[in-house]
Amino acid sequence: MKSHLLRPALRPVAGGLLSASLLCNAAHAAEAFSPNSKWMLGDWGGKRTELLEKGYDFKLEYVGEAAANLDGGYDD
Repeated sequence: MKSHLLRPALRPVAGGLLSASLLCNAAHAAEAFSPNSKWMLGDWGGKRTELLEKGYDFKLEYVGEAAANLDGGYDD
């Protein structure tokens, strides 16, 4: 009894596609801006934790100050 599932010429192509789909891994990255993360921009693939263990700690700070004279002058 002959098998008519795949033509002989398509068997290597089907085998290659099956192998490629089995070898693909999904990329699992930590979410940026995750509420459970210690850092806003993630762990940088583990590099940030590695650098922290070596004594490097990155912090980004911003201070904004504004002043205005809404009364119109120095003399009251």
